[in-house]
Amino acid sequence: MIMVTSKAGQRLAKAKSRHDKLFEEYVNADSSHVHAALRTLQSAKREMDRAALALADELIEGNHHLAEGD
Repeated sequence: MIMVTSKAGQRLAKAKSRHDKLFEEYVNADSSHVHAALRTLQSAKREMDRAALALADELIEGNHHLAEGD
């Protein structure tokens, strides 16, 4: 089992948490705020994607992509 405790892992967890919160706000936004909520949600999604790529880079640096099994 691989345990992620790095700054990259923390960044991804924070980004996902923010995305989840903003998604709920988007879903519950009234029609006058839906476009602003969507833009904010899209920004959070981009940060989550960047955080995931940073974590993947860190795992690759540790040769985890060469490990056998799950």
